[in-house]
Amino acid sequence: MEKGGILHVARGCMITWAPSGDFAFFVSSVSSGKQANQFNRYNLLDGAISDWLDLPGEYSHEYFPRLDSSESFLVFSASSGGHEPDIEDYELFL
Repeated sequence: MEKGGILHVARGCMITWAPSGDFAFFVSSVSSGKQANQFNRYNLLDGAISDWLDLPGEYSHEYFPRLDSSESFLVFSASSGGHEPDIEDYELFL
């Protein structure tokens, strides 16, 4: 990719760089998660997209992912329903 160019990675939202800068992660429906969304990881070296997290239980509508500076902990919210932040009952996960 040329410097300053645009690279289409995938459908999704809330893209975030890992603190190390080695990868990015985002909320996506690339692989059709349990409630039509999940977290995916984008590898900067080879451009590969992999499934990263899709909760197995009822709280499988994952959003707002953040990694700590050591990349040891992921904190995020998830709901058992839709994704409207002002009306859904989000729970926090670490």
